[in-house]
Amino acid sequence: MLLFAYGTLMDAEVRALVLGRPAPEATPASLGGWRRVRVPGEAYPALVPDEGATVAGLLVEIQGGAELDRLRFFEGKYYELRECAVESPRGPATAWLSLPVDDHPWEEGGWDLASWAPHREAYLQATEAYMAAYGAVDLDHIHLIWQAYGHGRAKLA
Repeated sequence: MLLFAYGTLMDAEVRALVLGRPAPEATPASLGGWRRVRVPGEAYPALVPDEGATVAGLLVEIQGGAELDRLRFFEGKYYELRECAVESPRGPATAWLSLPVDDHPWEEGGWDLASWAPHREAYLQATEAYMAAYGAVDLDHIHLIWQAYGHGRAKLA
């Protein structure tokens, strides 16, 4: 089973926290027909449809239902995991990816790991606290933890 990571899950430490095990290796992949946008007030991106665009990301091997459940928890109630066709150096593949469940007021401009780097340490702390609540807190309450950690954003000068 494969996951297409296009945002913070491209970072190996984030993947390890979310999956609850050492980060599996990842290989480059791309997803056509979508573009990455910034989510206002958050340190992570989302995808929106765009016929002429392609998103670069990573393919990650995941181990079945338990890891899909952890990914669903991580993505929260405003995102859903869907299967999609992606391109990899080995050819076409089917992978899970996270997509918003409804329209949001996205920020224009792209998102990449380099622009996220100043938030990385704050995001790792927030993600560790968030995933520590897996199995103990429902999705209606987990956002209180995320808010307590400043939405995974560093306070920049």
